[in-house]
Amino acid sequence: MPNLNPNSTNYVHTNEPNTNDLVQAMDYDPAGQPVLRIDDTSLQHTSKDRAKISGYEIVFFNTFQYDKEADVWDEVTTTGGSAVHSDVRSEVVLTVDGAVAGSKVVRQSKTVQRYIPGRTAEASFAFRFTDTEAGIRKRIGMFDDQNGLFLEQMGDELAFVIRSNASGSVVDTRITQANWNQNKLDGTAVNGVTLDPTMRQVVIFEYEWYGAGMAEMKFVIDDHPISAHKQFHGNRQELPWMGTPFVPFRCEIENVSATTGTHSLHQSSNSFMLEGSTGLLGVAVSVSSPITGTRLGVANSWYPVLSIRLQQDKLAGVVLPSTYQVATIDNTNIFFRLVRNAVIGADAGNSAWTDVPDSGSAFTEFQTYDTPAAIDDADQGTRLDSGFIVAGGGSANIKLDQNTQYQIGRYTTTTIGDTSDVFTLLCASNSTNKDALASMTWIEQR
Repeated sequence: MPNLNPNSTNYVHTNEPNTNDLVQAMDYDPAGQPVLRIDDTSLQHTSKDRAKISGYEIVFFNTFQYDKEADVWDEVTTTGGSAVHSDVRSEVVLTVDGAVAGSKVVRQSKTVQRYIPGRTAEASFAFRFTDTEAGIRKRIGMFDDQNGLFLEQMGDELAFVIRSNASGSVVDTRITQANWNQNKLDGTAVNGVTLDPTMRQVVIFEYEWYGAGMAEMKFVIDDHPISAHKQFHGNRQELPWMGTPFVPFRCEIENVSATTGTHSLHQSSNSFMLEGSTGLLGVAVSVSSPITGTRLGVANSWYPVLSIRLQQDKLAGVVLPSTYQVATIDNTNIFFRLVRNAVIGADAGNSAWTDVPDSGSAFTEFQTYDTPAAIDDADQGTRLDSGFIVAGGGSANIKLDQNTQYQIGRYTTTTIGDTSDVFTLLCASNSTNKDALASMTWIEQR
């Protein structure tokens, strides 16, 4: 067939009947010119149907390489439940006694996960549910007793569960495997994949909150994330689909009604990812100790100068310490430590815990000290940062590494995660009766 427009830059179809199928399958712009197609069907999309082409940031992860990472994960065992670290598999094995109803293990991250509106969040968990047994319930995902989303196995039934307290009481919406709307993973879909929870799996929970966003559960199989279910909320319900998006990572196993055997859940690596680059987005908050100082009575001893913690009714707040400053009033040598959960004795000179001066939106409260008792090394909790300032050197703001996890977490007093961590600046001098000053600045994500 001859070229009807030789040397032309304009595309014109040939009159060859053998190319009709190709011509009719092409797309054209309003000017009638062919449009280059891209593979948009296999690309991953956000809940706003935007192709994922931006970078992403991992803001939380665990590997359990050497232990259960007790500084990051809280744990409660009940009635014969146990959680044991496996050195050779770098995992934590949660086990309950099948002969004891109520036997339970709960493991929960000490911090809630960060949420930034407009940036899709993705939580990934490697796990193995092992056997199926009537009366044994296993869960893994990001949730607490009030809100969250997770995979649940009760006996031999799998379900995607969304938990919310937005109605004023806790409601679990269970979507069982037979009702998953993307791929039931029972061998009936086109790809023929059947999910086997007794084998090692990676489950992904992807969501945007807004109160009306979409929540999706996926499984990574053969190097491909397979969407199992999408739960849509916008234009479908009055209440937010979760009361808050600030929830921790969690896994648990419980003997609800079984009578025999020993049953386990294997917890492996996990990660939390946000689309784009997050940075320390939020509102800056700062407090300082009284200008009269805190008395460091004995040389070479450590004294508390300033402490901060989450308010008791705002334990799901995200607080990211960023800078601090210490000095003595007479600008002499001073040594300092930033510690978590030091044992601080009661003293008449300790101030009451006070809400941070703010518009009323702050998550935090602080405590200062006048003439406190010294704190022995064994009672100083976890040391997060330390250093010294020599006499006459002044005191610049000390910046905490933004690539290190300094978020204020929670620990267990009665129920899991019911008490805020306390961050304290300790100071010491190599002279007696010095007066120390301190300040702290942090970011609250609201």
